Amino acid sequence: MLGELDVRNLGIIEHIHLSLDVGFGVLTGETGAGKSLLVQSLQLLAGVRAEADQVRSGCDRLQVEGRFAPPQAAAARALLAELGVDADGELVVRREVAASGRSRAWVNDVAVTAGSLQRLAPHLLSIDGQHEQRGLTDPGTHLAVIDEAGGLEDLRSEVGQAFAAWDQVTSRLGLQRQSLASRRDRLDVISFQAREIEEARLQGGEDQLLREERNLLRHAGRIAELAGGALQTLGGEAGATSLARAARELGVWAIAAIVVRKLIDRLKVGYAIDDDTLTRISGFSVDFMVAGALAAISLVFVGQYWLPILVMSTICGLMVTITVPWMSSRMFNDFRFERMLMLYGVSTGTLSTGLALLRVMDPEFKTKVSSDYMLSAGLTFIFAIPFILCINLPAKAYVTGDMSYFWIMMGVAAAYLAYVLVSYIALAKKRSFAKFGQLWYKE
Repeated sequence: MLGELDVRNLGIIEHIHLSLDVGFGVLTGETGAGKSLLVQSLQLLAGVRAEADQVRSGCDRLQVEGRFAPPQAAAARALLAELGVDADGELVVRREVAASGRSRAWVNDVAVTAGSLQRLAPHLLSIDGQHEQRGLTDPGTHLAVIDEAGGLEDLRSEVGQAFAAWDQVTSRLGLQRQSLASRRDRLDVISFQAREIEEARLQGGEDQLLREERNLLRHAGRIAELAGGALQTLGGEAGATSLARAARELGVWAIAAIVVRKLIDRLKVGYAIDDDTLTRISGFSVDFMVAGALAAISLVFVGQYWLPILVMSTICGLMVTITVPWMSSRMFNDFRFERMLMLYGVSTGTLSTGLALLRVMDPEFKTKVSSDYMLSAGLTFIFAIPFILCINLPAKAYVTGDMSYFWIMMGVAAAYLAYVLVSYIALAKKRSFAKFGQLWYKE
């Protein structure tokens, strides 16, 4: 029950204090006297939204204070306990609204929110208008009316508390089940990864061995160039001398590589020479070899035999330009264009030329085209030894006048050509001669 009401700076009200006795009280007055402002003051105590224009003009804030008899309902006392308010004595509810619109509220000098006032208001006062009977048609009020009529407020509070406890336990159970499911999924992933590691049969130091193997493949181009130079000189008069010189070059490079590796390990600067650095060094080496090959061409020799060189280069170039794409597109299943560039460069120049062309499409040699060719280079040189040994036979036939040497070389060349055709058919299979008139084969 409301005992006292004190209002300051609300609308036209500067200050008013009402003391209400037990029983029925009536406030009367003419229109504009401020009766509705008193209703607004009670609404502010009930937690209704406050507006800045409710503050009296020229004032910095309004204040409404009401004194109520202590509520006896268990729900009200539980709410006050939740707010930290002593429910044994009278309740003093106070609310202030600043001119800026900011609102503050207290219950027995304990700061509370407007939402808390809305929860507490039904236990302290009831504001009814001329159309309040319409609330009887609201289904949301029916249960409260029945509980109040039957004196079931305490029982309803107990059921509410039990339901809240059950809902909390159910939420915790759901979280535990979700955590258990996540744990099972994580264990499955860990088990799968552990099985993969076990099946890989990793060994200590294997990563270092793989790095060394990769470095070997990256520098296999230079090794292949040295080996090729040695094999090309086997048929000459100074074959033994040239072979010894090539062996010395290989030995020098091998010793230099070992010394540099030891120096890097001792200085502990291996982290600075990463894969990207090695790739750039390798690419620079390829460019340097191509430039050196072009610079080694004798201009005097070219000027003397320019016409035969031009005719043979044109014919051979056209043949290579046609046959390499034609066969590559039918023979390979992956990276066909990159493999065609590699073969075209090797066929028209040297290994460095093929690597230079490949760098246009694969600047850092990330595809397996270069590594596949390096791995096959050694086997290729072994198969090429008979051809290299016979390559000077036509010159010997010209010097001695014995054409049998020339025909021996032609027979060896024919045997190699037959081997190439048989290998091509075995690799290309049904695509060997499919769409014969199409330069680049497409499925």
